[in-house]
Amino acid sequence: MQETLEKTKKARIAVIGDIMLDRYITGNVTRISPEAPVPVVLVEEETCVLGGAGNVVANLCKLGVTNIHLFCCISDDPFGVTIKTKLDDLYRKHGNIETTYFGAEQTITKTRIMADNHQIVRLDRETPKLLEAITANKIVDTITGNISNFDVILISDYGKGCITPYFLSRLSRSIEARIPICIDPSPKTNYPPMLNTIILPNTTEKMKMHDPRETPLNEKFLAVVETAGAEGIYIHVLDEPTKHIRAIEISDVVCTIGAGDTVTSVFTAAYGTGATMYEAAMLANIAASVVVRHTNTYAVSYAEIFEAIKL
Repeated sequence: MQETLEKTKKARIAVIGDIMLDRYITGNVTRISPEAPVPVVLVEEETCVLGGAGNVVANLCKLGVTNIHLFCCISDDPFGVTIKTKLDDLYRKHGNIETTYFGAEQTITKTRIMADNHQIVRLDRETPKLLEAITANKIVDTITGNISNFDVILISDYGKGCITPYFLSRLSRSIEARIPICIDPSPKTNYPPMLNTIILPNTTEKMKMHDPRETPLNEKFLAVVETAGAEGIYIHVLDEPTKHIRAIEISDVVCTIGAGDTVTSVFTAAYGTGATMYEAAMLANIAASVVVRHTNTYAVSYAEIFEAIKL
């Protein structure tokens, strides 16, 4: 596993997806409001981190990957400016990373109000709008025109409109089998057949994506790598026995926010640099055991995974 981990640093990855800002307002609750039967949170701290495709990039950077091209849609509102600033900070620290921005009506923002390590409520700001064909074509043309610069494509789909059936179909046809595509999928998206693609849904997403009237998932894709929480990871490939990787036993699970981003990032970087699906899933399983021990959206570092491998 250590050799597989070391190779991930050399991955050259195109990342496309729904980027968002995760905001956390943290405080203490000591009383109930006299205005309504709701807790009063005395604010102690406010923080912002990259979410969605941004958290994917943060995970790749902390993994040591330095060759990344991110394609995303944001507005020029204050939250969009914050995302750009945070991406710039990552780039200054981690090297050869490019970003191509496309406009959006509103930057996607999730604001979580936390007290005593519990989420009280979440406030979402978003104006879902499907990616226009002209923008989809620009992204596909940029990737295919520079295909020799990439080992793998990672798609982070949160169902917010950046990833559309048209974009996926055109990308899959243009790429063919030259490099693999890995998708963290959304059940909201109607995926076309993509036989050069591995999808990485959790169990709930996989169940929602399954329609008995349509082609089974493992016939539409190269493979389905299912993250099943405490059960671990299942690898489903057509005409092959399902492979199971048991979850690492953890007694101190703190938070699962962003764990899917971590699994997708680590799996993609490993698979894109020559690991088998099983080896890539093994490494992703180890990374998942680290991220769930942390609060809020968290990007796991190379050093943390390296230490977890040794245990």
